[in-house]
Amino acid sequence: MLNQNQQVFKGVEGEEVLFSMTFLRLMISQFFQSLGYASMILLPIYLSALGASQTQIGIAMSVGTVGGVLSRPLVAWSLDRYGRKPVLMIGTIFLTVGVFLLSFVESFSFFLLCVRLIIGIGIGTLFSAYFTLASDWIPKGRRTEGLAIFGIFGLLPLCVNPMISILGYQGKDLVLAFPYLAGLIILSYFLIFQLPEQQKSVKVPFSAYRAFWSKPLRAVWWSTAFFAGWVGVYFAFATLRVQASGNQDYPAMYIWFFYAGAATLLRVFGSHHLDKGRGTVFWMIPALSLYALSFLFLYWQFPYHGMVSASIAGLGHGLCFPVCSSLVVARSPQSLRGAGISVFTAIWDLSMLLSVPIVGYLADVFGLEMMMLVVFAMLPVGVMGWLFLERLGGITLKNQ
Repeated sequence: MLNQNQQVFKGVEGEEVLFSMTFLRLMISQFFQSLGYASMILLPIYLSALGASQTQIGIAMSVGTVGGVLSRPLVAWSLDRYGRKPVLMIGTIFLTVGVFLLSFVESFSFFLLCVRLIIGIGIGTLFSAYFTLASDWIPKGRRTEGLAIFGIFGLLPLCVNPMISILGYQGKDLVLAFPYLAGLIILSYFLIFQLPEQQKSVKVPFSAYRAFWSKPLRAVWWSTAFFAGWVGVYFAFATLRVQASGNQDYPAMYIWFFYAGAATLLRVFGSHHLDKGRGTVFWMIPALSLYALSFLFLYWQFPYHGMVSASIAGLGHGLCFPVCSSLVVARSPQSLRGAGISVFTAIWDLSMLLSVPIVGYLADVFGLEMMMLVVFAMLPVGVMGWLFLERLGGITLKNQ
């Protein structure tokens, strides 16, 4: 079975083929499960309508990552020891139950925090497992391109947020959307049920995990931490910032059409360049710079500034995520690919856990507008740290 599955990577003249039937099915499944991750953007709007403060919103958005971070060591070990599919199926159940339970949230409460913890376990588990399984099926020579294309189906669900607004769900009525979203998420369970495994399960000694502290990977961890922190802040507060600007030309929720659209267009028309020319490493600084720049446009107030900001953020996301994840796969031992992706996603979650409540608290003190400028000002720190750690690891900006 393994040999037959591997044949989908070869075209008529032995060229590497990306779009196997398994890969396509995996992308569709990724779309449905990502509705849970994407719909969390609705939660700050709903909590704000209930009267929650910026600090409370920051806590609620971050506490879910606690579950993701705490469960990540078990997820990392299980992916390589027992395979990708069992982990995917368990994570799908957690996410579905958690999103459904949001239907019963009526205030900022201990119950809400428990539900966010369940959702965080589900999102963290699926985040690691989906990209690990996808990397198993993507040809090495098209790895960054493949991860970029695969990630499109994790970004398109962001459009569910403005669609819900168009359907008339606003403010406190947003809670009515969560049962329907849970029903769509569970569809991914049936899509992955018969997916084949390509990577065999292995037993790995504990000492092998020291590879994740190697110098080449430290630079990737650094950039991932900055990028993820920015994404967490943007997802939590961008819509609220556009609402607070008083711009009535369009509903604030529409910015997510532009975020998802920009990321999708970049990956569809530009991802085939990422593995060529100067190579994957070259694109890290442009990617980080684009995402940070989006906060500057949230700070400035001019007509349609939210749409401009979201488009720039989408371009940064569409570029930075496949670059980081591709470098993680390239620099991690093949037998520990699941663990490598899990470390990557754990750093992602941990950065969100720290950044979102801190920015939320400071926004209550200094104002959300000023915090957008402060977040943008972190760009030089992120870029200089990446360059220093790359040089320290003996890696130059060339194709890997």
